Amino acid sequence: MVPRVLVLQRRLDVDGVDQVVAADGDDALARFAQQPCAAVVVDLRLPPLDGWCVLAALGVLPDARRPRLVAVIGDRAEMPRARGLGAELCVLAGTPLHARALHPACRPRRATSSRPPMTSGVPA
Repeated sequence: MVPRVLVLQRRLDVDGVDQVVAADGDDALARFAQQPCAAVVVDLRLPPLDGWCVLAALGVLPDARRPRLVAVIGDRAEMPRARGLGAELCVLAGTPLHARALHPACRPRRATSSRPPMTSGVPA
């Protein structure tokens, strides 16, 4: 089964996932409410409802409903805040998000994980 990924703003250049593209944060939350996805890729600086608000809204969902959250960050200084709001993968803006970086985010959650935080698809 191909994982469904909700992408905020523009389509990703990634094969092997079913992408649903949302125009803005409000649209992303509405689409997720209608059809939950395995992962959500969020550009943190999009108006009118920015990606920080989307992370905050989705990051508090119960584990059974919460998608894997991937944050597109402007610089590494934003990573702690994004991870605190529930992002499990942080990718620097302008860095291509490849399937190898996205697919691990779509795998079923493990009860425990010893993996370090991720940024740009490689361990931080």
